[in-house]
Amino acid sequence: MSVMWQVTIASLRSQSRRLVAPGIAIILGVAFAAASLSLGQTLGGSVRSMVAGYYTDYDAVVATGDTEPMPAATLTTVQETEGVQRAVGELRAGSTMATPTGPAYVVAATSPTEQSSARVEDGRLPRAADEIALSRVVASADQLAVGDEVSLSADEGPGSEVTVVGIVDAGADPRYAGGTPAVFGSHDAVSAWTGEDGYSEIVVRGTEEVTADELTDRLRERTGGVAGASLGDDGATGSTTEGATDDVNGDDESSPVTVDTGTDHADAVTARLAGGTDVITGMLLAFAAVALFVSAIVIANTFGILLARRTRETALLRAVGSTRAQVVQGAVVEALATGVVFSAIGTAIGIALCGGLVALANASGSSTFPELVFTTSITAVLVPFVVGVVVVLAAALRPVLRASRVAPLEALRPAGTVAARSTAGLVRIGLGLALLAGGAGLLVLGWQTAFLAAGLAGGMTSFLGVLLIGSLLVPTLARIIGAVPAAVLGAPGRLAVGNAVANPRRAAATASALLVGVTLVTMTAVGARSAEASITAELDDRYSVDAAVTATDGELEPGLVDDLREIDGVTGVATVPGSEVSLGVDGTTHEAQAVVGVSDETRSVLRNGDRLDRLTDGTIYVTSDVAEGFGVADGDRVTVRGGSGPVTLTAVVDDALGYDWVVTGADLDRIGGDVATRAAFLRLAEGDPGSTVEAIDEVVADAGVEVGGSAAQRAEMSQVLDAVLYVVLSLLAVSVVIALVGIANTLSLSVLERTQESALLRALGTTRAQLRRMVAIESVLLALVGVTLGSALGIVYGVAGVGALVGELTPVVVEIPWGLLGGVAAAAVVAALVAAVLPAVRAARVSPAAALATD
Repeated sequence: MSVMWQVTIASLRSQSRRLVAPGIAIILGVAFAAASLSLGQTLGGSVRSMVAGYYTDYDAVVATGDTEPMPAATLTTVQETEGVQRAVGELRAGSTMATPTGPAYVVAATSPTEQSSARVEDGRLPRAADEIALSRVVASADQLAVGDEVSLSADEGPGSEVTVVGIVDAGADPRYAGGTPAVFGSHDAVSAWTGEDGYSEIVVRGTEEVTADELTDRLRERTGGVAGASLGDDGATGSTTEGATDDVNGDDESSPVTVDTGTDHADAVTARLAGGTDVITGMLLAFAAVALFVSAIVIANTFGILLARRTRETALLRAVGSTRAQVVQGAVVEALATGVVFSAIGTAIGIALCGGLVALANASGSSTFPELVFTTSITAVLVPFVVGVVVVLAAALRPVLRASRVAPLEALRPAGTVAARSTAGLVRIGLGLALLAGGAGLLVLGWQTAFLAAGLAGGMTSFLGVLLIGSLLVPTLARIIGAVPAAVLGAPGRLAVGNAVANPRRAAATASALLVGVTLVTMTAVGARSAEASITAELDDRYSVDAAVTATDGELEPGLVDDLREIDGVTGVATVPGSEVSLGVDGTTHEAQAVVGVSDETRSVLRNGDRLDRLTDGTIYVTSDVAEGFGVADGDRVTVRGGSGPVTLTAVVDDALGYDWVVTGADLDRIGGDVATRAAFLRLAEGDPGSTVEAIDEVVADAGVEVGGSAAQRAEMSQVLDAVLYVVLSLLAVSVVIALVGIANTLSLSVLERTQESALLRALGTTRAQLRRMVAIESVLLALVGVTLGSALGIVYGVAGVGALVGELTPVVVEIPWGLLGGVAAAAVVAALVAAVLPAVRAARVSPAAALATD
C-alpha cells in the first residue's frame, strides 16, 4: 500500500466525525430519490401483478380493438384454430338496473371464469337467462340479497326481470376493482341487459404441443388480428396482418381485433392502468432533485471548509515530496469513501421508507389497489446510489483542486481570507448581475405576454444570477439584518456578525442552501394563493351570486328559505320572485319561459352589483347562450306576455346572474302572471366556502331544488389547490431540513477553525455563556439571511408565475400567505438555534490554555 493511501486512510479515521454532518445531507437527498423510485415501481408493479394474475394463466388473449364488441363468429374461428384447447368468450358492457332505491348504472359481464380472482360469497353463479349475480359493491349499495328481484335494461330498451342467485366478491379481479358496480350473468342474458352482442375478449388456452407465441401467430392469421402494440391511442391499426384467411369482421371498418400472448396483453393493460404512476414518480423525482441540489451545495461547502482547515497538513505533504496529483488523489478517495458509505445508507433508508409506506397503506386499507405489492429493482438501488456518489465527487472537486494548487511554503504561512474583489470574484459577480438582469426581463415578458416558458426561463436564469452574486449579496444582508443584534446584544452580537461575514464565499454557500428551499416553498405558496385569489375574483366578477337555490318546479317553501338563513357562513339571503311567461322575438313566440325579478334586496347580496347597472325599468337581461339561440342582440326589442298583457322591453346580453331572463321587480309586477318565489340568492362569508356549501346541500337535499353559483366552484378549486400545496410543501420541506443540516455543519467546522480565536476571547474575559450566545446568533443570522432573500425571491417568482399562467385570462390578484411565511421563518430560526447547540457547546468547553496551545 502506498504512503499516500495510508495517509488518506489515517485522515478518514481521525476526521470521521467531521464527515457526519455532510453525510446526513447525503443520506437525506439519496433516501428521497430512492424512496421516489421505489414508490413509482411499487405502484406500477402492483398494477402489473393484479393484471398478470389473471391474463398470464392463458396462452393468448383476443380482444376488440374498438369500443364495440367483436362479432360472435370470432369465437368460433378461434375455437377451430389448430392448437387451441379451450377458448372462452367474455362480454362486458354498461346497463341500467332498477332497484328499490332507484336506477343505478352497472357493468354487466359474463360470469367470471375459474381463473378470475372473483369469488362467490353467497349463493351461486347464474345458470339461466333470468338469473343474476351481484358484486358485493352493488349488493351493499342497493341493499339487495339472494332471492331479490331486479330489472336491467339497455338505453331506452325494455327491462329484463331477473332474480338474484349469488353475491360475488369481485374486488380482487382487476377488471372490477376500485368499486366498479358489476353484475354477472350468462352471455345471452348480458346481451339482453346491455343491447350488445358478440364478445369483448376471448381468453385462449393451447395444447401442450404449441407454444404461446406459435398459438398467437396462428390466431392472428385466422382472425386477421394484429398485435396490441400496433394499435394507436384511437384504436387505429398501425400495421396489417398479411395472409388473413377468415374475414370475421366482414366489411366493417371498425378496428380489427388484437391478438397477444397472455403476458403481452397483461403488459398492455398495465401500461394503460399505470400511466399516472409515471407522472407521480416524475413529480417525486423532481423534488428529490431539489433535495440533491441543496445537498450538493452543503457538501461542496463542507469539503471546502475541511480542505481549508487542513491547508497546513496539505502543505506539509507537498513539502515532504507529495505531488499535486497525489494530494488530489487522496482528497478524491476521501470524498469517494464518504459518498459510497453515506449513499449506501441513504439508499437503504429510502427503500425501507418506501416499504414502510406500502405497509402503512395496506394496513389502513386506503390504497386504490386491493393490496400494494412492494417492488424494488436494481434501478431503484443503483440510480440513487450512483447519483449520490457523483454529487459528492462533483461537489468536492472544486475545493480539492483549489487545495492542490497551494504552494508548500505559502500554505505554511497563516492563510488570509480570499477577497471577493479578486479577478475571479469580479467575473463571477459580473456574470451573476447579467443573468439577474436577463432573467428579470424574461419574467416581465412572461407576465405581459402570458408566456409560461418565458417565465420559467426567467426564473431559473435570475435565480442562477442570485447564486453567483451570493458572495456579495449575503454578507451585505447579514450586516443589515445583524445591525439589531450587534447593537442590542453587545460584544457577542458584534462578534457573531463579524464571524458570519468573515468568509463571504462560505457565508454565501451556507445561506444559499437554505435560500433554495425557502424560495421554492414561498414561490409555491404565493403562486397557489395568488392563482386562487385571481380566479376567485374573476368568478365573482362574472358570476355575482355566491349560491343560488332555485326551485325546479313551482316555488320555494318559506320554511326552506328560513333554514337557509340559519346556516353558519351565510351572511345574507334574498328571495327572487319569478313567473312563467311567453316571449316574442322578431315575430316568433317562445312559450313557457321563466323570468325572474331583481329588487334592491337582491342587489344587496351580490358580489358585484355593478354588473346590474344596465338593468333598469324597461330592460331585460338575457344570457349569452340564450341570446345566441333566440337570435337576440343588445338593443333588440323583446315582447313579454304575462297575466297583465304584453310588455315590450329592451334586451341587454349579460351573464351576471346566470338566469335566462331577468327584469326589475317593477317590470315583473307590470308583466304579472303567476308570480312566486322561484329562487333564493345567498351571500357567503369570506374565506373557505367549502363547509358552507356542504351545509347548504344538506339543507336542500330532499327539497327538489337546484344549487348553483360560484361558491361551489371556489370551494372545489380551493380544495384542489390546498391538496397540491400541502403535498408540494411537504416534499420541499426535505430541502429545508438538508439546508439546516448544512448550517449546523458549517458552524461545527467554523468553530473548529476558530479554536484559537475562541480561546483568546476566553482569555480576555468572555464567558462560556457569551461564546454560546455568539455561535447561536451567527446561526440564526445565516438562517434569517436565507429566509429573507428566499422569501423575497419566492414572492416575485410566485406572482410572476401566476401572471404568466393566468394573466391572459384574468387580472392577477396578489395574495401573500403571511402566516405561512412567518411560520417558515420561525421554524428556520428555531431550527437554526437547535443546529447551533452542539457547535456552541464545543466552543465553550475548550479552556483558554488548551486552545492557545493548539497549532
